[in-house]
This record gives sequence, C-alpha cells and structure tokens, in this order.
Amino acid sequence: MTEYKFRPGHHLPARLDPNKIGETLERLSTKHDGLTPAKVVAAARRETSPLHRAFTWDDSEAARKLREHEARQLIRSVVIIDIDRVEHLQFTHVTRVVEGEAGKENVYLPTIRVVADHDLFTDALGKAITRISEAQRQVVDLQQVAKDNARLGIIQSASCHLQNAQKNLEELRPQ
Repeated sequence: MTEYKFRPGHHLPARLDPNKIGETLERLSTKHDGLTPAKVVAAARRETSPLHRAFTWDDSEAARKLREHEARQLIRSVVIIDIDRVEHLQFTHVTRVVEGEAGKENVYLPTIRVVADHDLFTDALGKAITRISEAQRQVVDLQQVAKDNARLGIIQSASCHLQNAQKNLEELRPQ
C-alpha cells in the first residue's frame, strides 16, 4: 500500500488525512487521465468525500477568500520602473511584529522600505531562501523519479544552480 503525507509547510486543515487525500487524488487522476482544480472541487462536493473538508463551502466566505487571493496576486504583480529604468516589485511580503501587541502580521510593504529596514530585509530574504528550498525539493522529487540520463543531467544542473542561489542569498542575510 502506498503511504502519503503532506509536504512541510502546507497550509491545509489539520483534520485532513493525507493517506485518504492521496488515495482519492490518485483515483481521480486515473479516472480523468490527470487532475484539474475543477475536477477536484467537483469530487469534493459530496460531504462523504475525504476531500470535502479541505474546501470552504460557505459561498460568502469562499468569495472573500478568493478576493483576498486575487488581491495578493494584484499586489505581487505591480513593478516600479525607477529613474534608471530598472524594474523592481513595488511591494514585498514580510512578517512583522505588531507594535503594542504580542503578535505578528503578514503584510506587503514598499520594497524600498523593506530593503532599508534590517529586520524586514532579513525576513524577506528568509522567505526568498524558503522559496528556493521549495524549488529544490521539487527538483529532488523529479530526480527521484527520472530514469534516463538526459533528464537526470538537466535536473542535476538545475539542482546545482538552486544550491548556488541559496548559498548566495544566505551570504546576504544580515547577522
């Protein structure tokens, strides 16, 4: 029997069983010769489906979540063209301490402000390193399944470039 688990850093509800989810997705993939989000949602509509609890079924709440997702895409899509004609993101996602409160918040701040602030810059750099680590995990996944030498060579080259990128970013991280 195949065993499933969720990837590190996933954002799924804790009550989901990775084995049931994995098996259900595998059956759907076989049935439909691949998965699409629409097919997964359709299969999850039944309350008895193991996938059901992974979704927000209250339409008002789901609509709000979709609009927030669209807002994140909008915020991440805008670039500034500076006086030297260099393009950079207008906003950068960071986690900051909320002043006067005992918590933290995720917020998008002007990139120029993030770069100028030690703590914000360190957080943004950490997030970039995490994204590279996630890409490295995906490359390792491909490497573990790839069988022919041509593909393995390309995957190993990509892995090497990602390792170098991560190393370079680590060197930038303030102490």
